[in-house]
Amino acid sequence: MKTYTNYLGSKFDIEPITKTVNRYTRAGNEGRNIFCPKCDKRSRVFHFSWSALNCQHCDTMIDKNQWRTV
Repeated sequence: MKTYTNYLGSKFDIEPITKTVNRYTRAGNEGRNIFCPKCDKRSRVFHFSWSALNCQHCDTMIDKNQWRTV
């Protein structure tokens, strides 16, 4: 079973509930964390006015509706 670590360093054996990004997803004033579907690394965005985004960690171009958010 895969172990997940949150941003505070706590480890969990269960997968967090995630939703895919869609046209109704909003970032808010503090931005929102999104997760790459390929490498499962976190990135922070402050708006969703893009159609695809290059992952900073695995250097893969990923469509908007494939990104996940908590």
